[in-house]
Amino acid sequence: MKKYLLQLGLVCSFLCMTDIVWAQAPGSTETTGGTAGVSAMALASGDVTASVSETLYIGPGDYTINGTWEIYSKNVWISPDATFTGTGTLKYFNP
Repeated sequence: MKKYLLQLGLVCSFLCMTDIVWAQAPGSTETTGGTAGVSAMALASGDVTASVSETLYIGPGDYTINGTWEIYSKNVWISPDATFTGTGTLKYFNP
């Protein structure tokens, strides 16, 4: 069992070092935000964050993006009450 876990750990480490991004798990969801007028996300300049799920719900709120938000999702739903500001970037990937 220990040998199997070691091999699995080595494979995972290798895949992480090669920047391979796995497809989203079927049925997985991620939700951000929630209340209009409230700070839902503040991403500082130089920061990078990623959302990885089959479906991403970007709820109401204020999103200040000065860094980079990478979205790896098949389906993206953005609330009409979401407000985006900042000098950063949203990068959308649909692997």
